[in-house]
Amino acid sequence: MPRVGARRGQTARLAGVDAYRASPHNSSLLSAARCSTGVLLVSFFLDMSTLRSAPFRQQHQSMRKCIEAMRKHFNPLLLPAKAKEVRLQLTQLFGELAQYLQATGKDLYPALAEAPDPAARAEAARFSAEFKQMLPRLAEFNRRWSSPEAIRAQASLFLKEANELLTWLERRFAAESSGLLPLLDRLDAASAAPAKVQLARI
Repeated sequence: MPRVGARRGQTARLAGVDAYRASPHNSSLLSAARCSTGVLLVSFFLDMSTLRSAPFRQQHQSMRKCIEAMRKHFNPLLLPAKAKEVRLQLTQLFGELAQYLQATGKDLYPALAEAPDPAARAEAARFSAEFKQMLPRLAEFNRRWSSPEAIRAQASLFLKEANELLTWLERRFAAESSGLLPLLDRLDAASAAPAKVQLARI
C-alpha cells in the first residue's frame, strides 16, 4: 500500500499543475511527461511567443478581424453603398492570405514533413492538399468580384459566394489552430525536452 506521505506529495504535485493550467495570467505552453505509474510530471515550460506557430496564429487573428469587418456590410440594403469598402477589405484579406500561404509553404509544411511521427506527417499532408484544392476557387472568386461595380451589379450573388468562401476560411483557420499548429508545437516541445522524457498531451 502506498505511504500516506507519498500520496500527499503526488496530490500536491497534481494540484500545482491544475493551478498552473487555471491561471488566466499564464501564457505558457505546459509540456509534460508521464512516468510508468501514470503520475504527471511537469518537465518544462515554453513561452507561446517563442513557438514557431506563433506567427501563424497571429496571421489567423488578423485575417479573422478582416473577415469580421467585412461581414458588417453583408446586408443587401447596405452592400451597394459599401461595395468599395468591401472590395478594399477583400484586397487586404487576399493579400494577407497570400503572405500566410507563402509562410506556411516555407516554415510550416517542410518542418512537419520531417516530423518523426508518421501520423503527424500524414495529417500535415492532408491539410496541405486540402488548401491546394481550394486555391482555384479562391482565385476565381477574387477575379469575379474584382471591382466595386461588379459587387453592386450582383449583390445577392456576391453575398452568397462571399459567405460560403469566408465561412470556409474561418473553419479552416479553426481547424489549423486545433489540429495543425499543435503538431508544430509538439516538435518545438520535443526539441526542448530533456533526454529520455516522453512527451504527453495534457
